[in-house]
Amino acid sequence: MRAYGRAVSIILLLAFVASACAGPGDVRLSPMLEPAKSVTGQKAMTIGILEEPSGIGPFARPTSGGGAHQVELIAHRYLATLDSRSRPQPEVANELPSIEQGTWTVNPDGTMETLWRLRPNVRWHDGTPMVADDWVFGWEVDRDSRLPKANTVPIRHIESAVALDEHTLVLRWNRQYPFADALLQGHLDPLQRSRHEALFREDPEGFMSSPAWDVEFVGLGPYRLVEWSPGASVRFEAFDQFYRGKPRVQSIVVQFLSDPDTMLASIQDNAVDVSLPLGLPTESVLELQQGWGAAGTGNQVLVYPDGRLRFIEVQMRPEYQRPMELGDRRVREAIYRVVDRQQLVDVVLGGLGKPADSWLLPDDPARITTFQGVIPDYSHDDERAQLLLQEAGFQRGGDGVLVHQTNGERFETAVWNTRGTGHDEETGIVVDRLRSVGIQVEQSIIPPAKMSDREFRASFPGVNVSSSTVTLAFENNALRYRPPAQGRPLGSPRHGYSNPRMDELVDRLQVAIPADARAQLQSKIMQIALQDLPILPLYWDIETITAANGITGPQPRTGRHVNQPLATWNIYAWDRS
Repeated sequence: MRAYGRAVSIILLLAFVASACAGPGDVRLSPMLEPAKSVTGQKAMTIGILEEPSGIGPFARPTSGGGAHQVELIAHRYLATLDSRSRPQPEVANELPSIEQGTWTVNPDGTMETLWRLRPNVRWHDGTPMVADDWVFGWEVDRDSRLPKANTVPIRHIESAVALDEHTLVLRWNRQYPFADALLQGHLDPLQRSRHEALFREDPEGFMSSPAWDVEFVGLGPYRLVEWSPGASVRFEAFDQFYRGKPRVQSIVVQFLSDPDTMLASIQDNAVDVSLPLGLPTESVLELQQGWGAAGTGNQVLVYPDGRLRFIEVQMRPEYQRPMELGDRRVREAIYRVVDRQQLVDVVLGGLGKPADSWLLPDDPARITTFQGVIPDYSHDDERAQLLLQEAGFQRGGDGVLVHQTNGERFETAVWNTRGTGHDEETGIVVDRLRSVGIQVEQSIIPPAKMSDREFRASFPGVNVSSSTVTLAFENNALRYRPPAQGRPLGSPRHGYSNPRMDELVDRLQVAIPADARAQLQSKIMQIALQDLPILPLYWDIETITAANGITGPQPRTGRHVNQPLATWNIYAWDRS
């Protein structure tokens, strides 16, 4: 997608000219920029990530792996944002639509209308004022069936976009959507009609691959892109007309460090001022805490749960279950009780994470309000696990393996997992714990060639160790049954759990708008799920931000709205002493 040819030619030409003209004392331009330093009193900062982004804007939606997704919010902004606890806040909008204020209307037929009042002082990096029609044109592009975003949520629910005037945008919805006041990055894109419309109409493919989405990007963010060196770095300068005020740091260089060892060395050598998720394995984090980030250094190693939940999926389809007694909830509870979640945290995360008992983060205030008394205590308890297995009809045979007393079937099953940092240790712990109570277990790491094979992934015979970022769509994705269809030959979710009462509650949750109504539905959903146990929450994965002595501003952002562990949400307020 990236159209780097012209940029690369310019860089090579500049390098050639610099080389030809350089005298003995001249400094030559390197493809990998030197760490940013303060120049003539101006503040500068170097940020390290692992992976280079594929671009910025509507056609560049990188995953969180390697931190490539961290770059976009340096240069761009959207209607709304999230604070450190993932609560929606207005960004380029003056205020969020509100039912109470009359700017969010729900009609009797289930359709809606939201009115967005925009800040009058927002400018693109070329100095052009942002207007409501930029959002209308962005919606037209997002909605175009020839382009990749046409069927995403919430784009498919926005029926029309209208600019009432330069600073008033009206969105009309074809159904109720609870998060219509939180249109974030990836939801609805602003695009300058005067800059982009001609190419969009004439050549949609050329429009998607345009350098406008990388080396020539013009955004609304606190920093404007000034140089992109493919494979090396991208440099930004503070945008003087940013609507929140000029950022405190003048120049930011984002370096692409390629591998975790290079990132670790760059942090320890102070070659980067800040490193962003995802990049550092647990052993590197522990090393930094004991050395570079030890007490008294002034350096910060910020470790936090990033919303990724590790959990076990239990095969719920009778035709794939091995043994068929996996359909007995007592067996599923026994599996859950025999797995030591704290051991997983200690071994896989070096003790830095937290065990999970649900998909609520450990510090979620709702634990003592909405969900108080809802989450059962399934603490590690081998004796209770063995008793449950006996109640389900299993006794140990002469070789120590459990045998069902009615049908004579041995308790033989499999644990599947994907490749990944710490996954071998994770799988080993689960396997050892199951074997300790007499379950005969095979362990299988899913081969790369099968990672995208949905039918294969859904056919695991026993339990599958999985991961999901707990977003507002978690219940819909993890617990709402959908029958087989094209693209999902075994249906979904992957474990095949089907409960009509659950489906009804999840469907109601997808359209419930009042917060108290949503909370009550979520409570009922969790109560059923933790009784049926199709998924067994294990622990919360962690992520790390490092900030060198004198750097202020970087902080974690956690909570249920987060779909990627973005750390650049408040980069306009970062500073250095």
